[in-house]
Amino acid sequence: MNINKSDLINQLKEQYGYTKTSSSEFLDDVLELIMNNLENGNTVSLHGFGSFDYVKRSAKQFRDVRTGEIREIPEHWNLKFKPGRNLNIAVKKWQDNVERGLI
Repeated sequence: MNINKSDLINQLKEQYGYTKTSSSEFLDDVLELIMNNLENGNTVSLHGFGSFDYVKRSAKQFRDVRTGEIREIPEHWNLKFKPGRNLNIAVKKWQDNVERGLI
């Protein structure tokens, strides 16, 4: 099952008693804070959940299959997410439930 932003907003509303408007604003504010910090070059770490950080990728060469020409991908930065301990435990619980046929 895929959960999207509107599903998260509804879950905030149902499980924690937020209004739909306040849960939407809350989620937007948190996501905006994370993005603003990443734009400023900061690492964002959420204890137990995970951390967002940058990784520098070196330049690489590849062959264009259409023309046979050798091209280069320049050096660039990518975003990396490293899951935290609690997130890894949640995934492990899900995996165990799937393997036991509970899901």
